[in-house]
Amino acid sequence: MILSKSTKIFLIVFSAVLFIITIITIVYTNLNKDSDELQVIIEDVPKSVIEPSEISTTQDDSIYVISLEDTYDNNGVTYEYKNEPIKEINVTYPVIDGLKDTSVEESINNQIKDRITKIFESNNFKNNSDSSAYANASVVANFSDVISVKIFVKFNENFSKNYGVSFKLEDGSRIKLDELFITNAPRKNIISMSAYRSFAINYYTQEGLSNEFYSNIEANLLNFMIDYNNDKVTEFSFTPMNIELYREGKTVSINMGDWLDYIAIYRRFLADKDLYENIDNVAKNVPVLVKRPDSIIDLYEKVNDTCIIDVILYCDDANIDFSEKEINIIENYKNDLIERLKNIKTEKGIYYSNYINISRGKENDEDILIFTENEKYATTNEEEFYDNIYNKILLAQRDVVNENKRESAITVLDKNLIGESTVEKKYSINTMQEVKEVEEQEENDMSEDVSQEDLQNDSEQENVREQEDLVDENQDIGNTTNTTNTVETPSTNTSGNITTQVFF
Repeated sequence: MILSKSTKIFLIVFSAVLFIITIITIVYTNLNKDSDELQVIIEDVPKSVIEPSEISTTQDDSIYVISLEDTYDNNGVTYEYKNEPIKEINVTYPVIDGLKDTSVEESINNQIKDRITKIFESNNFKNNSDSSAYANASVVANFSDVISVKIFVKFNENFSKNYGVSFKLEDGSRIKLDELFITNAPRKNIISMSAYRSFAINYYTQEGLSNEFYSNIEANLLNFMIDYNNDKVTEFSFTPMNIELYREGKTVSINMGDWLDYIAIYRRFLADKDLYENIDNVAKNVPVLVKRPDSIIDLYEKVNDTCIIDVILYCDDANIDFSEKEINIIENYKNDLIERLKNIKTEKGIYYSNYINISRGKENDEDILIFTENEKYATTNEEEFYDNIYNKILLAQRDVVNENKRESAITVLDKNLIGESTVEKKYSINTMQEVKEVEEQEENDMSEDVSQEDLQNDSEQENVREQEDLVDENQDIGNTTNTTNTVETPSTNTSGNITTQVFF
């Protein structure tokens, strides 16, 4: 990526300002040791030059640290969104399901609603909200035996705030901010640098960052870090890619990729037992720092180092509430799809994606369920798979700008590397069977007619041959010399193998 001149200037100035703030806070700390507001705002040294002797060794939890080669699994927790008033305010919130321990499940669902209720009961909300107020809570992380919920609250037309609650799925307890990092992580340094970047981006334009805004950024940073030091920064949520801290309408985003050596989310909360009723529809072995799209079924699988299956079933219409019959159809379709994928899993040097949209429709006055398959695949030699395909896709998947895109990252590749096709499969909701196209049915009917005609012709020809053989036999009887005629009977093979294969 080529940086513009204004971006380079911004990065240089950004680093310089952080260094100046560090020096100033150290001086203030030494001169004002009794002042709560002038405690160390930023840790003394950047992450890159921290010496082992400067780090606390009271607890070694480096076992939680991950590398970019590691993977993670999504959870067996499912959830649906409800829309109903709380304290007469319109609210959309998730209700989770799928835990074996239903008491933990109930506890988490109650805690989500209670958190929203307390927001509405706060003086801050009562004094600043109007009739346009509403709240929208959404699941932003559901992996490694944790779940994180981001709560967006619109107070009025001009003001909104974010909140967050995160839970350990093993026991339903709330996760604390410090638990997201290993014990020895330089948390103040991580948060202060991320805060500066988050606040600066609000003032950044195509022309760069104007000098007149630096004082505003520094003031926002100082106030945020003072609140953090006083344990007032308690609201947060996280995804597989970043952590968001919320305070007084401001959001600080921490890119986990920048601080990989100190992130504990992926491993700290893994339970020692199976927590879920079903894990058939979840993605497994997903590369860390990659967020899977929201889906009904996620069949992601890293089959081996040069074979990746990237398949999801999703629904564009969030308002569809599938009936029991439709759910059964989806499950049957999934099982058929898994059988088809077995052929692809034997390939090498392939990245295969299929993002399948499920929708309702009508055909011949019959209600149907439509599966629109958007199949894409890229193939190369095994030796070139990482450089030509996989690394490029991973780079796109780990770009936080694309975090919420519902499209396969395979599209970042050169078009000449991608093969693709779009297919619709339709199922009758009444019969739960696949609806065949009319032309296909006519072809089958014609094929059957031709087969019957061929059988009839074959039978007539066989009769003629039998009559000719009879005449020849009578003639042979009248001859003085006896001869023996051997007639070979052709064998008819009535069996045939029907296979479903994917060709590239």
